[in-house]
Amino acid sequence: MRLKMSQLSNNFNQFYKDKFVGSLNFTITESAESASLKKLDVFYPNRFYVEVPQSKSILKRVWDKVHSQNKDCDGVAILGEGDEAKYLLLAELKSRLKLKELEKAISQIVMSYLKMHSLFSLCRGYNSLLMLEGIIACSDDSALYSKEQSAKITKDPQFEESQLYSRLIAKRQIKCEFSRLITEFKLDLDGLNDSILNTPVSIYLTSQNDGDESKEHKFTLNL
Repeated sequence: MRLKMSQLSNNFNQFYKDKFVGSLNFTITESAESASLKKLDVFYPNRFYVEVPQSKSILKRVWDKVHSQNKDCDGVAILGEGDEAKYLLLAELKSRLKLKELEKAISQIVMSYLKMHSLFSLCRGYNSLLMLEGIIACSDDSALYSKEQSAKITKDPQFEESQLYSRLIAKRQIKCEFSRLITEFKLDLDGLNDSILNTPVSIYLTSQNDGDESKEHKFTLNL
């Protein structure tokens, strides 16, 4: 059954008093003064359109202090084609990216997806799961390709069992089911519904060009 974008947006607003509104683009900003990447513009095929929440704190209101891995990502949007909602688009902005920051970014995207699913599940018309498209954008990811980090991936038990770590760094994109993502990134999320575990996931890694000091970045989704 098709998940209608208009119905989901309207019922979300009725229940939470917080609107998803149409937007010409998906732009995520980082307010921290120390951040070296402060803005990400995400582009997508023109057959899609995007709706974003009016409240930037929508994720912070869910599961506060309930789960040990409770983390939020920087941006969230619904991506629809026609009147069919298809994807939940989540983005996380980082400065200098190392393995620990990459691990945290994955956790932020995963937890944000679960939070949004829990919010949507109370809304009339939410009858099928949105596929997850996650974007990790940074100002500098050169540390991921250093000899030190490469050695850590091959020797540290936390990373050596995960093919997804190596693939994401090498190919800058991974596609898998939600269950494999949380297993290989060792996220303690036992007990999840099977429908969530079977959800298709895509994660993208993107960074600014060398010498780019604009603190802004553009990324295009190929769906």
